[in-house]
Amino acid sequence: MRGGHPLNVLARTFFAGALAGFVFLIGASAASPEAAAALLDLYRDGIDVKDALVFAWLFGHAAILIHHILPGIARV
Repeated sequence: MRGGHPLNVLARTFFAGALAGFVFLIGASAASPEAAAALLDLYRDGIDVKDALVFAWLFGHAAILIHHILPGIARV
C-alpha cells in the first residue's frame, strides 16, 4: 500500500476488507442461495442490507487486524 497519513492507510485497509466482505456475501449467495441463507442470514429475515453491512464491518476490522495489528505484535 502507498504511504500517507496513518489514518488514511487504516481507512483504505478497512474499505478494502469491507469490499471483500461484500464480494464474499454476493459470491456465496450466487453459488448456493439456500446454503448462504442458512449460514449468512444473521437476522433470519432474508439476506438484506443489514447482513451485508455486518459482513462488511467484520471483514473490514479483520483486514485491519491482519494487516496492521498482528504484524506489530509479531515484531515485539
